[in-house]
Amino acid sequence: MRFAGKRRKGEPHHPLPPEGMPLERMCRERWHHGRDGKFVNPWQSIDPRTLANVIRWKLERNTYRHLPKGTPPPVVPVDLRKVFQGDITITFLGHATFLLQVGGSVLITDPVFSNLSPYLKRRTRLPVSRKVLREITQAVLISHNHYDHFSPRALRLLRRKTAFTPLGFERYFHNAKKGSPICMDWYDQVSFGNLTLTFLPTQHWSRRTLRDTNLTLWGAFLIESPAGSIYFGGDSGYFHGYREIGSRFKIDVALLPIGAFAPRWLMKPVHLSPYEAVRAARDLKASTLIPCHWGTYQISDEPLDLPIHLLTRIKEESNLPVLIAPLLPGETFPLKRNRDIS
Repeated sequence: MRFAGKRRKGEPHHPLPPEGMPLERMCRERWHHGRDGKFVNPWQSIDPRTLANVIRWKLERNTYRHLPKGTPPPVVPVDLRKVFQGDITITFLGHATFLLQVGGSVLITDPVFSNLSPYLKRRTRLPVSRKVLREITQAVLISHNHYDHFSPRALRLLRRKTAFTPLGFERYFHNAKKGSPICMDWYDQVSFGNLTLTFLPTQHWSRRTLRDTNLTLWGAFLIESPAGSIYFGGDSGYFHGYREIGSRFKIDVALLPIGAFAPRWLMKPVHLSPYEAVRAARDLKASTLIPCHWGTYQISDEPLDLPIHLLTRIKEESNLPVLIAPLLPGETFPLKRNRDIS
């Protein structure tokens, strides 16, 4: 059995799977279940997000300090007629929150509707009322427990909706009014109406307090239906698993994060840059890439609007086998399956 090398203070120490082991087998053999009850990225020997590195980040000078802070995108009120027009529609609500209408079922991803803290304000208003969301939403998909992806307040608003979460989320549903979540491990599959939901690995981590690091899992959701499929990527750094997932599943649309990528030396293992998001979409063999994780919260060094500007430049300057379809908060994308990507 191989190990991650000599352990340094603050770094994980877990056995590594045999070289060349397929991702799905690695997950089914539970290599991501650490010996100490915590979850790990089993293919990654060292997690650089130590307390010392975070302190270094806060003390060093911002590479983007010479640029304007950036402006939030304009918000378009959600048109519910468009949401329910067609077999599959994808409506961007800001950051990592999407409203997905798939074959008449309405799901919401990583619902966060307000400020993250008194110091991290929401920069765009919610493009649809909370009352409407409560009325039309049938299921909630939560990718991991970070504050910009999981909000107990939003969960209370959406109580009694079916919630699909990573392993370990029972701790957040102790109130009986919230119901019980369906907690999923990597490669678990469940049915919801005529949909199949698969929880897939990403390269990330979890924490809400100083004492619960990696006690809950993280991941992505694949939503499959007779009309098409959507991959909601949650949060992730670029990793080899995208290619294997793209070979294993048919993916029409990939919803991938593009922001919170700076400083790169710290964020690269856990957050995609716009360039890496395009690479991941190609690995996934997705026909369409819709970006998220930008323009709503200022949680890293780059200007608020830089990620979408970089992605737009890639779209304009490159001849890519994937359609890049940026959405303003409130805009709806109707899925039309008319291309095959090889």
